[in-house]
Amino acid sequence: PEFAAQSAPLVPLLALAAGIAIAGQQNSSAILYGLGAHKRYSQGLLAEALIGLALMVWLVPVYGIFGVAAISASLSIVFRGLLTPWLICRRLDLSFAGYMTEIYGIPLLLAVPVAGLAWGMGMAGMNGSSWLQLFVLGAVLSVTYYGLTYAFALLPEHRQAVTEWAGARLARVRAH
Repeated sequence: PEFAAQSAPLVPLLALAAGIAIAGQQNSSAILYGLGAHKRYSQGLLAEALIGLALMVWLVPVYGIFGVAAISASLSIVFRGLLTPWLICRRLDLSFAGYMTEIYGIPLLLAVPVAGLAWGMGMAGMNGSSWLQLFVLGAVLSVTYYGLTYAFALLPEHRQAVTEWAGARLARVRAH
């Protein structure tokens, strides 16, 4: 219970960093590698590691595991979430603001009603205090967000590909 209580505040911080820095920019780093333009990206990752190590040595005695999470998340957002798209925009002569808006704009807007739903469910007593509540919350919020994303964030050709993929899997299940 003590571990869970101390870990709970880390989840939003680490989820934010993972969403912005890792999931949001996975393709950007792959493009840099594909273009053979990954030198600065690699240098950025090295800088992230060295700065992170130095900050952790300095701040862990004071802030403990929360300090490690804050350092890790912050550096990840800066180096992977901002530097990586900046490098790709520079390499491809794209607008950084436009690129970031395209990647994060609609997904963030779609998160607003899902956050409202989560708040409403919490106010109704569904606060995740049991495994069943966690499962229901995760299922309802995930289905809602992915449904909104499918309807409003995917390009038509990507939506069609997902629909065809799901239809093929469903046909296999029905055949058995």
